[in-house]
Amino acid sequence: MIALAEQGQLDAADQRRVAPLLRTLVWLQHTLLETRIRLSKLKRLLFGKPTEKAPRTPPDDPPPDSPNDPPGAHPDGDAEAHSGDARPSDSDAKTTTATSAVDPGTAAKPDKPPPPGHGRLGAADYPGAEVQFCAHEHLAPGARCPACERGKLYPMQPLVRLRFTGQPLVAVTRYDLQRLRCSACGALFVAQLAPAVSPERSDTRLKVMLAVAHDHLGLPFNRLEALQLMLGLPLPDATQWDLLEQVADVGYRLYNHLLWVAAQPPLVYQDDTGARVLSLLKDNQAEPAPARKAIYTSVLRCVGEQTICLFFTGRQHAGENLDDVLALRDPALSAMLWMSDALAANTPKRHGERVVDLSCLVHARRQFVEIKAFFPSECAHVITAIAMRRSAPRPRSARGNAWPIIRPTAPR
Repeated sequence: MIALAEQGQLDAADQRRVAPLLRTLVWLQHTLLETRIRLSKLKRLLFGKPTEKAPRTPPDDPPPDSPNDPPGAHPDGDAEAHSGDARPSDSDAKTTTATSAVDPGTAAKPDKPPPPGHGRLGAADYPGAEVQFCAHEHLAPGARCPACERGKLYPMQPLVRLRFTGQPLVAVTRYDLQRLRCSACGALFVAQLAPAVSPERSDTRLKVMLAVAHDHLGLPFNRLEALQLMLGLPLPDATQWDLLEQVADVGYRLYNHLLWVAAQPPLVYQDDTGARVLSLLKDNQAEPAPARKAIYTSVLRCVGEQTICLFFTGRQHAGENLDDVLALRDPALSAMLWMSDALAANTPKRHGERVVDLSCLVHARRQFVEIKAFFPSECAHVITAIAMRRSAPRPRSARGNAWPIIRPTAPR
């Protein structure tokens, strides 16, 4: 097409093919100049996402192996045979053969369950609804039937009707306490609030709802103030801040306790990713600038009798946050199993002796997949070894869960 274009001999079909190519070129130039895109993402957009799985060898055609060959003597064949998690069992092979023998036109299709999220919600989907029982105006259980005047009425399951009403986020109740004064001695008598009325001006439910609206839903204080003002129930933003501060004081104790509980389980999964915090970004422009400008969100998933997920957002790496958690671990407990990739930023420095490294094999395997085109036999041998290790049976605990295989960590 280039040669025909240089000679001016492009026909109508070739001209139609040139137009989308030019649009792609313009889009590519705009993407590289005007947007922040990584080369890896651009490569996936243009050429698709490659797979890391090696092609499987058909079960009817196994690669010929000599009985005297040691394991791994044919790395290319082993890589294809063990590219999955496990070899297909005999029962799987029989099932596959039996299924393939059935005529696809007459095979019964499995019934698919209806997709979720369709249809109306039932009364059981509203556990927080206020329940009020409405008794019959004239009749009661055991009364004579007014229709036939022979039988007696017995109770049945109530008929449920839902009614939805609107209300402000913060409701205000006004209590007018009656006051009486003696005309002779001037003594003053004031009525008391009902026992069910809280003596506090703002109850706990109000404080919790403000915390959920502001910190979980992201509603600013001034927006909540404007909403309440429109409804005739003003709540200034400064008052909202004071109420949330009381919730934070209580929540901070729970937070510290959860940190201690999360440090005790036997297993932790850990990683971090980039984050953007406006106040920290502003600090990057200050003089002098901080020693570390990057911002991360680290996730520690501590698994034991309870699973606790800890999120830390700041300038510390995941390994430094894990060090802070390990400092709270009971010294009498054994070392914690630590699962992550082999990134140096994920490695705890101060309490490294209190963890057992279970570096992720998927991350390691990915590095060999990327260079397999340059070192096919060597990389196939490593990929085959990882596939065989993943498909090997693991010992079971008393609860039936698979325990991870722990081996001494070799120097990297």
